[in-house]
Amino acid sequence: MNSKRCIGINRKGERCLLNTKNENSYCLFHKNCLPNKELEKPEECPICLESMKDESSALKCGHWIHIHCIEQSLKVECPVCRFNLSEHLPKKIIEKINKHNIKHEEEVSEEVLLQYIRGYLEEYIGDANYELNDLVIGEDDTITLYVLLN
Repeated sequence: MNSKRCIGINRKGERCLLNTKNENSYCLFHKNCLPNKELEKPEECPICLESMKDESSALKCGHWIHIHCIEQSLKVECPVCRFNLSEHLPKKIIEKINKHNIKHEEEVSEEVLLQYIRGYLEEYIGDANYELNDLVIGEDDTITLYVLLN
């Protein structure tokens, strides 16, 4: 598989299938879509609609967006054109976004685990009234359930 694929996004929201000469670059079509220089500085941030007067430079892709708006989006990309900003944002922001995304994945995994356990309990306990009192995941990934039967 060629890792030198265009990093542009098509109209369906999928990654472009065209190849490029370099990694993390755009095909000729998507290069022509990008500005050759910074876009004109708008009066308002297109995300939060607050003033842009305190911003001193555009993103690498040319768009003007508050850094804190990118941070709040929890994605390491321009919210307008999806340009990957992982090499252009301060490390602190990238670490914060990555930390949040890992925590979110853990929360989703725990939620999926609880749904599986509830299904297991319904299958093996049946219609009996029960209450899932506690769930303990051990260091060796063993799961201990504490169930109260009514």
